[in-house]
Amino acid sequence: MKLLTSGILLLTFSLIVNGYNILGIFPHPGKSHFDVFEPLMKELTKRGHQVTVISHFPQKRPLPRYEDVSLRNTAPIRMDVFDMNGFKLSRFEQYYDVINLMNVGQSSCENGLSSQPLKDFLSSDRKFDLIITEFFSNECFLGFVYRFKAPFIGISSCLLFNWHNDLIGNPSNPSYIPNNFLPLSDKLTFLERVENTILGIVQNTFVRIFMDNLNSKVALEVFRNDLPPLRNIAINASLVLVNSHFSLNLPRPLVPAVIEVGGLHIGEAKKLPQVIIIETNNKIFFV
Repeated sequence: MKLLTSGILLLTFSLIVNGYNILGIFPHPGKSHFDVFEPLMKELTKRGHQVTVISHFPQKRPLPRYEDVSLRNTAPIRMDVFDMNGFKLSRFEQYYDVINLMNVGQSSCENGLSSQPLKDFLSSDRKFDLIITEFFSNECFLGFVYRFKAPFIGISSCLLFNWHNDLIGNPSNPSYIPNNFLPLSDKLTFLERVENTILGIVQNTFVRIFMDNLNSKVALEVFRNDLPPLRNIAINASLVLVNSHFSLNLPRPLVPAVIEVGGLHIGEAKKLPQVIIIETNNKIFFV
């Protein structure tokens, strides 16, 4: 009995010491997205896990237990100071945002999966205990879940899109849950509910007919022909982490597999500097 107990304790401690081998897949070239995911991956290394991260933003300095598979220079990086006037879209123009997302996703898929670092990575005999991958508009990278046969967690840097809720069976009742692409509250008029419903149907149909097919086409060229439909892979997510919180985003029902982790990327508060420089209208003020 003592021998059995000692053996169990030894096995437990060995698992704790060795940690898990985790693959993070973040192929979207937006720095704001990666800023949400990077602290999570770094924290996993601090807790003893080995992480491999596919992204456009490799570490500038090597970190213990952190390995980069760089997609740098495979797509234009979306990191700049934006003119907010450019975001003032008309109601009609907002319906086409999903097309922009599809184009960005297709570009990420084609350029990323054809890059030499990913080709070398795919040809390796690596094994992973867990995969964490972004849910956005580049589901072609779900082929890695099939390739490495590991359980996976989805993560989103923003509110889940309508079609992602549909994928994982999360309630998205258009009578009181506004679509991300519309400037609506949860106090909807009858006409707003009609518009909310129609847009959701249009988006889900568009994603199924166009976005899913484009993602699948690219994925099939890289992974084996017996790759199952990407939608079938996505619905098997063990968990979905979402950068949202009911105190900022409207409260809504969530299935147990969807966990709000709003502020996951926010570190410890730092003291303000003694001098704050504010630049506005070409004038500099010292506070």
